[in-house]
Amino acid sequence: MKQNRRAEDVAGILRHVGVTGKPTEVAHAVAACRACGLGSEADVILRYAQTGRDARQLAEIAYEFMRIEDNAMAQRALGMFLAR
Repeated sequence: MKQNRRAEDVAGILRHVGVTGKPTEVAHAVAACRACGLGSEADVILRYAQTGRDARQLAEIAYEFMRIEDNAMAQRALGMFLAR
């Protein structure tokens, strides 16, 4: 989609995953974006994930990064979440 200039569609998907996705879905979507070289999109998902979530849900996202052995992303997510 990004290559076909469908930015609105991409933005909607990133927002949907970040806001409504379960913590496991958020972590896996971020990891998939990063694996494809889409670091800025991964950051967008994480920023949306902070919207309307309580501390426990944010901790679950960070925990999921640790579970999938992405400790660097777990630390980054925790830093973002604690800074809000």
